[in-house]
Amino acid sequence: VECGKILTVDNFIERLGSPYCKEDYHRLFSPKCCVCTEPIKDKAINALGKMWHTYCFKCTACACPLEEKNFYEKNGMPYCEKDYMNLFHPKCTGCGLPIAEGRQITAMGKPWHPECFVCTICVKPLQPETFKEHAGKPYCEDDYHKLFSPKCGGCQQPITDKDEKVMVRGKPWHPGCNAAINEPVITVTPAVEPLLQKATRPKVETDIGRKSYPIDDLDSLLPLLDDFVKKSYPDCSGCKTPITDGNKITAMGKPWHPQCFTCDKCVRPL
Repeated sequence: VECGKILTVDNFIERLGSPYCKEDYHRLFSPKCCVCTEPIKDKAINALGKMWHTYCFKCTACACPLEEKNFYEKNGMPYCEKDYMNLFHPKCTGCGLPIAEGRQITAMGKPWHPECFVCTICVKPLQPETFKEHAGKPYCEDDYHKLFSPKCGGCQQPITDKDEKVMVRGKPWHPGCNAAINEPVITVTPAVEPLLQKATRPKVETDIGRKSYPIDDLDSLLPLLDDFVKKSYPDCSGCKTPITDGNKITAMGKPWHPQCFTCDKCVRPL
């Protein structure tokens, strides 16, 4: 009834009591593919509120064929799993690969796979609530204190931020390790620690020559500590804090703490 072509009994399609050749029937009544706009004569895919030829339903990024119930949608367009993850999921700070839904942890303001958030030195798995950070890298407590905490002038073991300490001969000591030294000391209690940090820059212990000061002289000591550090000690090119313990190395014409002079890629000491 549309083109006037002569039909046979096995070569027409009926609609509302009228016969049509197959070409005219599909042109007039079959759904159109949203991609190529051609009639869909055989199997159609209904996805994203649109009709598609099976061969036109492809990943928007890589053009690989997709199945009706096995694709991902973004802004009304279909994607395969790989491209959807690469394009729209956050990348792990550790391995650089996409993080699947529900597997992300956040530490230091960055996304990580749980298995990739490990200590920079020993590769021990870390928890976002209990790790230590230095120069933008995560550490377990043991390695952090071995590398960055001040060493006791007596036993040479790290003095952690949880330990009580005293200042003797300008250096930090564990209480008890200085028992054989008959000198006045500054007892660094939780109340005193913020004052020392404020005067001498955060987390920097200072050597003030061979002198020690009783706690009553703290107010007059703070300006002296700050001035002494600025005049006497170079800043480390890595952590930007003064090198106060005499343990300095020089590389590329700059001063460094030994623990701060590390490979930029693997963070191993150099």
